[in-house]
Amino acid sequence: MSNECSEEMLFCAIGDEARRRIIKLLLKKGEMETNQLVGELLKSDPLIAGVGWHLRILERSGIVERRFDPAAPIMFDKFYHVNKEKLKEALDLIENYVNELKKSFEEVEES
Repeated sequence: MSNECSEEMLFCAIGDEARRRIIKLLLKKGEMETNQLVGELLKSDPLIAGVGWHLRILERSGIVERRFDPAAPIMFDKFYHVNKEKLKEALDLIENYVNELKKSFEEVEES
């Protein structure tokens, strides 16, 4: 998968509350195995749905990466972690848009 990702994909990835919770959890805990990640999320919100879907969106955006551990007890077990460079890119993008909007807003307010 390419590391190139559209701005829209980054906004989509971090625009959902469930995905932001996944990012926060992975930042706090580091790398997590799929079942461990789902279990932690369900403890804090038993109604969270579609964790796999959210992980795929985060992975496609490049913000979350996965690896397979052939030595894991479950064959093809997946482990997820945050790609901090891509997350910083997304945060910088948001900051730039916020600054642009503030500037536009201030120009309208002044006129």
